[in-house]
Amino acid sequence: MEGGLKNRRHFLLEVYRTVCVEVAGKALVTCGLGIADGHKGGLSLSEGLSTAIVLEEEGAKLLDVSHGSGAPDHVRPKGSRYSGSLHLAHAAKSVVRIPVIGGGGIRHPALAEQALQDSMADMIYVGRGLLADPGWARKTIAGKPESIVRCRECENCFHFTNSSKCPARRGRNSSCF
Repeated sequence: MEGGLKNRRHFLLEVYRTVCVEVAGKALVTCGLGIADGHKGGLSLSEGLSTAIVLEEEGAKLLDVSHGSGAPDHVRPKGSRYSGSLHLAHAAKSVVRIPVIGGGGIRHPALAEQALQDSMADMIYVGRGLLADPGWARKTIAGKPESIVRCRECENCFHFTNSSKCPARRGRNSSCF
């Protein structure tokens, strides 16, 4: 990748510092960090983990872990119920003391809760589950996970090109939103 790790990390830290100065304690500044890249020659897991440590040393209070162009295959053990992204969050948790947000592949509240119990991350994000049913969080909090309209895990997510074609959203009334 252009610029090398040192230059890319320098850019990240400059942006982080500038945002911290601009908000001057009025907001929590987090950092979304693609901690590894699935492409050959992309950011390695060790480089991403060392960057997470540098961000913590810089004063980051929270880290939102994701990946670059696909999570590397080797981070997800065969048969794991958790996504590669969530395994990256778990790896970050092993090297930093600040809270880590992770997710990916979370379609049901029980899986989110199990990921927390398994210490995969300190907080779990839900992506496509919320795209399929914007009432996901409300239904979870209300103790009605059975009423969640589940993402059907289409190979190519329709939500991003034409959300009206999303099979999970078809035919639902507006009270679901």
